[in-house]
Amino acid sequence: MSILKKPRRAFSVAAALTAASLASACANIPEGSTDAANFPGATDTGTFPNLNVPPQKAAPQFNNEEKAAQQAKLASAKGRQGAPATGGQTRSPAELRRLAATHGQATLDAIEAE
Repeated sequence: MSILKKPRRAFSVAAALTAASLASACANIPEGSTDAANFPGATDTGTFPNLNVPPQKAAPQFNNEEKAAQQAKLASAKGRQGAPATGGQTRSPAELRRLAATHGQATLDAIEAE
């Protein structure tokens, strides 16, 4: 019976602390800041919104020439960044083992020399 009371007590304490922190957070809001005029956003116009009005475009759409120019610009920027592409070539397991054997010992020697 006492095993069940401990988790309930811990939950009760956690719930009380959460409620207290939320209440104190609400107490820090200055008076008058809850007016709808202080918040940019939806306002009550007293009418229902007309959902049949098509939305305005934020920016003009790219045409095919502009699209090609942007893709070329991105491709050239990609070529200037990072390591050169390997072309999807992978090394054979034998070559990887050889590299591990030679480079691993060289790295250990460098670490021990410090």
